[in-house]
Amino acid sequence: MKNIKSVIIGFLSCVCLLLFMGQTSSNHIKAKSITLVNDAGEGVIFLGSNEQGGFMVVHNNLQKQNIYFGTNSSGNGELSIWNVLSNQSLFLGSADDGNGRLTINDVSGAQNVFIGSRDGQGFIATTNLAMETTGSMPRYKK
Repeated sequence: MKNIKSVIIGFLSCVCLLLFMGQTSSNHIKAKSITLVNDAGEGVIFLGSNEQGGFMVVHNNLQKQNIYFGTNSSGNGELSIWNVLSNQSLFLGSADDGNGRLTINDVSGAQNVFIGSRDGQGFIATTNLAMETTGSMPRYKK
């Protein structure tokens, strides 16, 4: 009788183990957000969602945001990059009006280059620190 009890207990233990293993295996992960941390336990990458959609934020070792990749407040996609001084260096995406654009800024965050759509046509412009147009194609008329 002892032998049958041992066999039944062993069998039920194996069944439970297989059920637990089957419960945790999946082809994908579902979560509201995921935070990746560095060796110090500080969050360096955050994957999440908001009312407009999903996004990813990357922080540097000073815990300053460097990259945003995702959906912006108007529901359009964007990639934004900031320098160590927390000034935006680059924006690539759709503006609030839906037109695509690429802006490249100097170290202080002032726009130097704009490539995108303006007034229904493609447009490239360069500016100085005073935000005066120093060159454009086609010629921009104020």
